[in-house]
Order: sequence, then structure tokens, then C-alpha cells
Amino acid sequence: MFKNRNKLSVAGFAILPAVALLWLGQFIAMLMWDGTYLPDTMYISDLGARECEVLFDVTMPRAVCSPGHIFYIIGFQFAGLLLLLSATALRAIGVDHRGAAAKTPPYRGALISAFGLAIVGICLILSAMLDVGDSVIAHQLAFGVGCIALWVVMLSNAIIALRYEPLLKQASKPLLNKPQAIITLIVLVISVGGYLFFVLSPAPASFGLFQHIAVDSGALWMLLFASALIQHARPKAATAGTHA
Repeated sequence: MFKNRNKLSVAGFAILPAVALLWLGQFIAMLMWDGTYLPDTMYISDLGARECEVLFDVTMPRAVCSPGHIFYIIGFQFAGLLLLLSATALRAIGVDHRGAAAKTPPYRGALISAFGLAIVGICLILSAMLDVGDSVIAHQLAFGVGCIALWVVMLSNAIIALRYEPLLKQASKPLLNKPQAIITLIVLVISVGGYLFFVLSPAPASFGLFQHIAVDSGALWMLLFASALIQHARPKAATAGTHA
């Protein structure tokens, strides 16, 4: 159990700086934008444009010029790597030093959370590596796949938490408690709604705003998820948090 708590702690504390870097890289790139960056119309990936140019896609043309794109790239790459670290720690829960998995996992939802966060991390790294000027479609695919992967993590953990009955003394505990699960479902609806508006709204529309709603709500949830993991890593708080 002590080793599992260490893994939960690593997973949780890796997510916190990941989200911070995700936002910090964007914020610095916005401040350095040539002209005025309009978050309601500009895409998040526009901050990573290597050259000043006009981008054309299925929505609307956008003039992009991001001298601070290096900060966007670094922020996204390191955020992705930290999420991969978190995913690795979650994947190792219930696995001993020989690689043998426990018959009954100590925490339900850890495995699917590991795979989901790993996909999100890979999508962030790909978004940073690819120049939006050369690969608009690839950026949109990474955005969509990353969102879906995070939604699966959110929904699965919420369902597991809501179905958990502490009085039955089940061997496997959820990573979230019931209040956190309800908050998760609310944030999930907001994130999915933002993405659907982004995809389905006819031009002209606030595509950048919808994209930020989809992404930033998910990032906020990751902070909640990180706090839940860190809570489980603390011996006394682990029990109290589960029965809340």
C-alpha cells in the first residue's frame, strides 16, 4: 500500500505542473503576439505558428503571427511529458516490482486513467511538434483525440465513484468521491458542449472561445483529479476522501 501511495503521489503531483505549463506557455505566447490576440476567434494552436501567415481551413481565414511560439511549444511538450509520467505512475498501481499485477486492483479507474492521460500527453506533444501552418488538420485531429481521451477518463471515474458503496467494503476503491464525481459530470458536459459548438457552429463564430471552453474546462478538471490522487496518497485522507 505504501508503494501504491507513492505512485498516486507521483501521478497527482505530475499533473499539477503539467496544467500550469499548459496555461503558462499559452499566456506568454499571447502576450508576445504580434498585434492583438483575440481568444474568441483565434485557435489555441495559432499560438504555435512558426511564421506570420494567413491560415485557411474549413472555418474561417486567420492572420497569425506568434513571436512567442517557442513558449507555447515548450509548455505543451513538457506538459505532455508530465502527463506521460503521471500515466506511468497510475499504470504501475497494483503492480509489484516483478511486474505482477494484483488479482484485485486497489483502485478502480487507475488503468483507464493511465491510458487516457497518456493519449492526452501524446496529443499535446504532437501539437507542439507540428507547425499549425503546415498541418492544420493534424492539429485538429490531435485536439479532438485528446479531448475524447480525457472525456473517457472523466466519465469512467465518475461512474465508478457514483456506483461505489463504501458500506459493502469493496476491495477496490474509486479515485474520486461522490461530490467529485458530480463535479466531474458537470465539467464533462461543459467541455463536450464547447467542443460541439467548435465543430458544428457555422462561420463566422467564436471558434477560439469554444475551443478554450473545451480545453480549459478539461484542464481545470485535471487539477481536481490531481488533488484526488494526492488525497489518496495521504494515509488518513485516503479513507476520509473515499467515504465523503
